[in-house]
This record gives sequence, structure tokens and C-alpha cells, in this order.
Amino acid sequence: MTDDGAFILPRNAVLEDSETGTRLRVVEIHSASRTVWLFSIDGKGWPFKAGLAETEQGFRDGRYKFMPPIRPFKPGKAGRAHTLHERRYELIDPLVSGENSCAILNKDARRRLIRERAVEKKTSRQYVEKLLKAWWKKGMNFEALAPGFHLCGARGKKRHLGERKVGRPRIYTDNAGINVTIEIRRMMTIAADFYIAGNGKQTITKAFDYLIELFFMTSEKDEHGIPRPKIIEDRPSERQFAYFIDTHYSNRQKRKARIGAAQYELQERPMLGKATQDIQGPGDRFEIDATIADVYLVSQFDQTRIVGRPVIYCSVDVYSGLITGIYIGFEGPSWIGVLISTES
Repeated sequence: MTDDGAFILPRNAVLEDSETGTRLRVVEIHSASRTVWLFSIDGKGWPFKAGLAETEQGFRDGRYKFMPPIRPFKPGKAGRAHTLHERRYELIDPLVSGENSCAILNKDARRRLIRERAVEKKTSRQYVEKLLKAWWKKGMNFEALAPGFHLCGARGKKRHLGERKVGRPRIYTDNAGINVTIEIRRMMTIAADFYIAGNGKQTITKAFDYLIELFFMTSEKDEHGIPRPKIIEDRPSERQFAYFIDTHYSNRQKRKARIGAAQYELQERPMLGKATQDIQGPGDRFEIDATIADVYLVSQFDQTRIVGRPVIYCSVDVYSGLITGIYIGFEGPSWIGVLISTES
């Protein structure tokens, strides 16, 4: 409503119907015919026509009220999601722009336009219809066609397991397998500790055999009455066990337990931060390395006599990355050799 009492219904506005509890989007307004096209955001149908006078009266009676705009998820500017986003928009843009923006609201014209566009782009009619409804439902703009990859999956959430087996079905065996319940996770934890604490000597396969031997092995007498071991059919697979280890133990935890804390801190620990984060400028800090060369030197007076292996010192300015000194001598890696390399 304006100050003079005139009723203004903006295109793309979202209305709430208090009687039905549904949300309606204003798709198009025909002032000449005094009609308005609405789309049910909570429904699955197509836009439908309503009288502009009846809609205005609904606002006066309190049946309708404006709602804040629905802001869809915005994907990044790179990657698979953005590429798919652009293809979706390019597919239906001719149907919702220009003269077709009004023609698409008519049932017969809509059927023809969708069929022609699907044939032109070599896609299905159902896919074009899905994108059109998403266009009207989510805002009638470019962002309305953003793929909802952020809503897929349930990362970090536990599944509510029932009797039906979840996950990819098996194709090589008749046994459908079992779900990994809380009780089976406790069993897997024991086998996982056996694998991690094996100092690198235990493999996933050995740890899985250990799990089967502890919890899924029974005995059965043969025809001679001799008990024979038998594996229970309802057991987890090795793939499920490996997945349990990958999701419940970090790579740092596994490597540190398998190779030892000292070896991990020496060779595989993550290097956090930057070397220059505490440097004020050139000459503030130097990095020096001393390496014994893999070569033997002989005496210049008697080449049959080996005098030793040289030690190569190299000093680098941390801030600029420039080499500030190189020294080759017979002094072992020591403070004296470092002083000579920085003075050279």
C-alpha cells in the first residue's frame, strides 16, 4: 500500500497465505487484464492465475502478508558447482526471458516451449521442467539455479541404522552383509588398536583376521566328530573395517603409533607457520646446513692416500632466501665450521 491507499504488488514478491499456510511467489502481473500469476513455493505444481482485485482484498482482510525474500545458497566462482550452475541457467534462460517469460505461463505454450528446448539441448523434458520450477521457487534469478551440493550427504553425522543394509550392495556374493552397529564398533576398536600398535608390522588384513578370530569365529564338528573352526556369515567386511579405521583415527595418530613418536617428530610432523613470520628483515636470521659430501678426497702430494670426505657448509638468509656463504673443509659439522661459512 502507498500513502494514497493505492495497492502495489511487486513482481517476485513472496506472500504468505494464512488460511493454507503456504508461501506464494508473484511470477507475473498483467495490469491490463487485472490478473496475477502466483507460484506455490511449498507445492509441486505450475504457476496459476488469480485475480488482482481478489489478491488485493486478501491483503486488506489480513489473509495475505509479505514475507522477506528467500536467499538461496551461493556457490563459489570456480569448480564443478559453478560450471553446472552456468549450464543450468543457459538451458532455461530463453524460456524465462523476453516474450517467453509470459508465454511460459500458458499451459499449451509451456508444453511446446519445453519440448522444443529439450530437443535443442538434447536433454529430457523432465529436467527442463525441474529447472523451471526451481527458478520460480528460489527467486527467479541466476542464484535460484545453484546446485544444492552443500545439502548432500550427512558428513559427521551418525546414521540411524535399521534392519536394511546401508551402503553399496554386494554383487559377487549372495550375503548382503551387516550394518556396523555400536557393538560391532567396539569390536573393531580392539582390532584397530592391534593394527595401530603393531609398530608397522601389522597390516589391515592381519588386523581384520584378528577381528574375525576374536568375535566372528565358532567351531563345528565334522563328519568324524572333530571340531573345526568356522567363520560366522553375518560379519563385517574388510572394507568396512578399513573405513572404520580411516574415519575414527587421524593420519597423525596412526603414523605416530606405527613408527614411534620420535621418528614421527623427526621426519613426518607437520611444519606449521612460516619461516619468515618472526623475521624483521634481511640479516635477522640465517639457516645453516652442514652436509658430509658423498665423495673421498686424496692428497695432492700422494694420490694413493685418502685424506677424508669434505664437509659442505651453506648459509642462507631466511628473509630474502639468498645464499650468504658457502664453505668446504675437513672440519666436521661444528660451530667453528659455521663461523667460517658465515665469514666467507
